[in-house]
Amino acid sequence: MKRRLMLGACAALLAGCRIPVQPPPQPTLVVPAAWRAKVGPGAPVERDWWRAFGDPALDRLVARALERNNDVRTAQARLREYRARIQVARSAQEPTLSAGFSPARARAIGPFGTPIDATAMQGSFQAAYELDPFGRQANATEAARQDYAAQQSASDSTALSVAANAASAYLNVPGQDGQLCLARATLASRQPSLD
Repeated sequence: MKRRLMLGACAALLAGCRIPVQPPPQPTLVVPAAWRAKVGPGAPVERDWWRAFGDPALDRLVARALERNNDVRTAQARLREYRARIQVARSAQEPTLSAGFSPARARAIGPFGTPIDATAMQGSFQAAYELDPFGRQANATEAARQDYAAQQSASDSTALSVAANAASAYLNVPGQDGQLCLARATLASRQPSLD
């Protein structure tokens, strides 16, 4: 009995051991003091940067590209998945309740050879709560929040990339048109020399 008690105490002590949380590494990005905008970790993402051009056609094109792009849709689906992971991790910190009801019917032969029918109904109710003295559940929830933040950054990066590609293509078209017009004018001016 004493040995079992000692083994149980050792198992409880070992189960409570955890690795201490390491501090995040210091950022190594060197930003000039007179930079025009805040950059680096924690800087806000300029989501609608193309609106500075003041071109409604560009706004519509980028909005359509963001709406129809499969990479953006995939990133948004991942965000929903990681938001659900936070809820799952948080639910482990809540108490659980369960209830059940099970009817049973049996037939037996009585002492005089007559059948006896018996009906039994059994109900159950259970409540459980896991104590978290060492913060395992709270750390799992925080890890899920950090994973969600990483996925949010990845989603923002995807959206910015799609918007940049659409805006770049749209803004390059007038330059290409200008080069085509110049090539046609050069051809027209050189045609009399050829003739």
